[in-house]
Amino acid sequence: MIKCALISGRGMGMMHGGNFHNHAEAEVIAVCDMDPELREKAEAEFQVPGYESIDELLKT
Repeated sequence: MIKCALISGRGMGMMHGGNFHNHAEAEVIAVCDMDPELREKAEAEFQVPGYESIDELLKT
């Protein structure tokens, strides 16, 4: 199983996230975006925790 964290809740990040989310051998485990609105949208779409910074994400 490939696990990935999305670094951006914008267009390409969400597109790649959707591809990973729909792949049988991949899993989106977190999202990271400084923009709270985009982060919350990605959290809701993929049902994963969100982080404001990469440093915060990597501490988990």
